[in-house]
Order: sequence, then C-alpha cells, then structure tokens
Amino acid sequence: MSELEERKENFKTKFSKFFSDYHNIILALILLFSFIIRIYFLISTNGQPLWWDEAQYAEQARRIGLNLGTNDIWYYRRTMFLPLFWSVFFKIGLGETFLRFTEVLFSVLLVYGTYLLGRELFNNKKIGLIAALGISVSRIVLFETTRLLNSVPADALMVFAVYYFYRGYLKENNTKYIYLFGLLAGLAMSFRFATFLAIISFVLIYLIKEKGKFLNNKHMIGAFLLLLIVLSPFFIMYKQHYPNGISDFLKQYGEIGVPSEEKQPYLGISGLYMYLMAIPDNLSWFLFILFLVGSIYLLDFLIAPDLLFKDNNLQKNLFLFLFILPPFIYHSLKSLYIEERYLIGILPIVVIISAYGLFKLYEYLKNYNKYAVLGVIGMLLLVSSIYQIKYATELVNSKKDSYLQVKDAALWMRDNSKLRDIIISNSIPQTQYYSDRSTYYEENATKVLELKPKFYTVSMYEQSSQEYYKFPEANPNLLKVVHVYYIDQEKTKPSLVIYEF
Repeated sequence: MSELEERKENFKTKFSKFFSDYHNIILALILLFSFIIRIYFLISTNGQPLWWDEAQYAEQARRIGLNLGTNDIWYYRRTMFLPLFWSVFFKIGLGETFLRFTEVLFSVLLVYGTYLLGRELFNNKKIGLIAALGISVSRIVLFETTRLLNSVPADALMVFAVYYFYRGYLKENNTKYIYLFGLLAGLAMSFRFATFLAIISFVLIYLIKEKGKFLNNKHMIGAFLLLLIVLSPFFIMYKQHYPNGISDFLKQYGEIGVPSEEKQPYLGISGLYMYLMAIPDNLSWFLFILFLVGSIYLLDFLIAPDLLFKDNNLQKNLFLFLFILPPFIYHSLKSLYIEERYLIGILPIVVIISAYGLFKLYEYLKNYNKYAVLGVIGMLLLVSSIYQIKYATELVNSKKDSYLQVKDAALWMRDNSKLRDIIISNSIPQTQYYSDRSTYYEENATKVLELKPKFYTVSMYEQSSQEYYKFPEANPNLLKVVHVYYIDQEKTKPSLVIYEF
C-alpha cells in the first residue's frame, strides 16, 4: 500500500469513527444549518449601505489595502486589527462581498466554539449541542453577521479563549492550551477592545485558584504577558494620538474627571433591567427561563464560598457568572440606549447555562414519561428557533436600506469629481468609503474655506451643530444646490442636499 493510499484509509477510518457518534452528526447538521442561513442573509443583504461604524472599519481597510491617499479618518481609541485583517483582502483584489463572507465564517465559528465550550464545561455533548443551536438562531447574532462590525469576530475568538482557559488551566494544566488562551484573548481584544472586560473574570479566577499568589503559575503569567504583547500596537497608537493615555481612556469610557454638567445621560441603574429583558428577545423566553433554572443549580458556590480555593467545580461555576457580569453591568450602566450587540459576548455563556438548566430539568421529568418530555422539549426548541429566525429576518429587512441615500450621494459625488477633490460631510466614513474622496467634517467657516472643498453635504442622517447646517444658507454666493434626495415620493421633504462650491 502506497503512502497516499494509507493516508486515505486513515482518513476514512477517522471519518467513519467521527460520524458513528450521533452527537457529531447533529453537530454537523447544526453547523451546516448555521452556514446556510447566514449565506442566505449574506445574499439578501450584499451591497446594503454601510452604517457609520461599518464604514469606519471598511474604509480604513480599503485605504490601507489599496494604498489610497485619502484622509486618515480612523478613530484611534478603537483597536485596528479588524481593518488591518480586511486590508489584506482588498490588497489581493477581493472586495466588500468577501469581507461580508468573513463575518459569516466568524459567526459559524462562534456557534462551533459555543458547542466546544458547553461540552467541555459540563463534559456533556448534549449541553454543547443545545447551546450551539441557541447561538445559531439568535436574532442579534444573525443580524450582526450581516454587518461589517467587530462584535461577531471578536466574540467568536473570545469563546475559544474561554475554552482554552478552562481546559488548559482550570481543568488539565495544559501548557499549550494556556498560551493559546493568551493569544486568542489578545486577538479578540485587538478586534474589539470592549472584550477586555473579560480579563476581570480571568484574573479573579486565577487569583482564587492560586490562593492570591499572582506569580504562582509561570505559564499563566506568560499567557497574560502574551495577551498584552498582542495588544501592544493598540496601546502604542493610542498613546501617539492621545498623549494623556490612561487618563484619556478613563475619561472617555469611565467619565472619570469629566465635569458633572458634561456627563452623558446614560441609562444607569435602569439599564440593568432593560438589558436583562433584552436577553430573551435575542435568545427566546424558553431559553431565558432555562437560564434562570440553570443559574439556581450553578450558584452553589454561594453556599460554601470557603471551598472556592480548593474545589475546581465551584471555581468553574463562579467563572461562568464572573464572565457574564462585568460586561453586562458596564454596558447596562454606561449605555445611552439599548445596544443589543453588546449582549453577543455573554450570550454563549448564557445559552450554555440554559442548556445545563434544560438538562437538569429533563433529568427530573424523564421519570414520568421520557418520550413525552423529549417531544415537548424538541417542540419548544423548534418553535423558539423559528421565531428567532423570523425576528432576525424582519430586523435585517427593516434596516437593509437605511443610509441608502448617503451611499447614493457619495457615489454621485465620486462620479462628478476628481480624485484630489475634497468633500465636507456629516457622514464622514460612509462618504469617504463610497466616493474615494478625502472627506472632512468642519463647523468653522474659515476652516471650511481653507480646505477648498468641491462639495458640501447636509443630511438628516447624522446629528450636527447648527453652525454646520446654517453654513450653506449663510454663504449663498459660494454654494449652489446640485443634487437633492427626498424621503417622500412627492419630493417635499429633503433628506440630503449636495452643494457645490
């Protein structure tokens, strides 16, 4: 037998062995289903107008990848790994559609990572499968997959980081997995720095396990250092653009040092309830109730907190809630309104606890009538999944054409200008992305004239100062209307106006 034939036989043997377990067949079907439904949404939304944040990531990726000479509009308080990652695809000739496809791949990875984590935490494949199904149909996960944002990629990587942290450190003391945790956690935070809130849970559980001795485990210290090394480019760029460094960061994201009259009207305490009620909307009430059931079983560390220092199972249970609470509390208190995408980071753990609650409930009820219980559970999971997909479809379709006129206006200005021309716009990233023209936002009339722009746009899509809106009226001798977009068919309500100098 040749080496090639031997490898083929080995592959056939492993393939047959893998699918001899019905759990693996179900997993393959869930992943296939997840991929198909995400491809469906990709096809139905491909080319949809980008929102502000989307355009920031995509524009920076395109500017770097194609070496464009347009204005650098990147917001350096954000990590830049996602646009750097996407810039490679622009460089090799792949465009926006492939960027959207990467969101699909990360989203399927999120489903698979949830399965692995659920299976590993409770040594139960059924829990992993139920959790994977819950994430595969979650309304907010499906919606965010259709957008060029960093939530899904970052949270997919973080789920794997949690998996390797638990398996490599809390369970097996596996050096390779411990460093994989550090690398993946660093990459997740480099995609979206808000995932840094997870570091609270990692550090606290580490200190509990090591009985407060921070330097006790050299490999975990190495993993934390690796995490910081991966993040170091962000720290360096942040310091370069905002010299105050940490104080600037705390001011921006914690409002530390901000005068009371300048503080934002955040949701505060009321946000805790509002975000809690957003969970069933994006997971189903069935799974949310099961989450409460599972939580009752897993809060056993409250009964014997003194055992936390020596009981690995109690440490695991505490870790689950520590991973949920910091991001949940922070975003609840520090949001101006409900941003459901902030829930994606905690949903894998929430749905794993839900699956555990369902398993415990089944263990109790199966003694009455096993098959009837399985039938009811299957029906409830099916109905919940159908409703989540239905709600996701409605949400995606309702937002699909938003900012279409901003896109159309930018394309019109691209077709009616030269590469070196400048645009003043209050939709900066979208306009620059679609027009390939350097775009600025300026409220000061003197600075506007110093830029010598070709076009000046005013729209209802972004909030701007009164000075910005009044500039065209105050300078009728400098500007003329060249294109107008309306929100009504009668063309009586303008939504975006393009002025030419």
